[in-house]
Amino acid sequence: MGTVVRLPPIVEPPKTRKCSHPGSEACVEVRVKEAWKRVKYQLGDQAFRNCGFGAMGERVLKLWTAEEKKKLADIEKLIPQSKSSDEDFMKVVLEQFSSERTTDLAKYYYNVFLPRRLASLNRTEATTSIDVNPDDEGNNQDDDNKVHRSEEKSKVSGSSSKRSRK
Repeated sequence: MGTVVRLPPIVEPPKTRKCSHPGSEACVEVRVKEAWKRVKYQLGDQAFRNCGFGAMGERVLKLWTAEEKKKLADIEKLIPQSKSSDEDFMKVVLEQFSSERTTDLAKYYYNVFLPRRLASLNRTEATTSIDVNPDDEGNNQDDDNKVHRSEEKSKVSGSSSKRSRK
């Protein structure tokens, strides 16, 4: 026969989540942690580590000392915030850190720098793309008047839709 392998039961996420501010960073962080724990439980510790899940996301920061984190944060601030300047970050950090940290720098770039930068760009674009003109609010009167005028014209000309159907 063979060896029977019993997998842990699949843990489904709760249907309702209690969060005081849905969509906020804190709620997203809680959901990510829950999902991370669920995957770790389902795969088991060894498979989880072998797949590299332990060094994903903000957990990559654990690879760095406080001094190195500060240096990385300072470099992040030097890089202009635009979509085209992201590759500049790798050029700068590769010059600042030893070549033996290249793999860790790549992990930092993809798991920390890029997600933070994209989140920041998304927030910036969201706030700049909403151009609300206070003069436009409540000025639907012109539209209402046009509708009203067209109804009056149809009554005067006798081209009512009710008459044309008969």
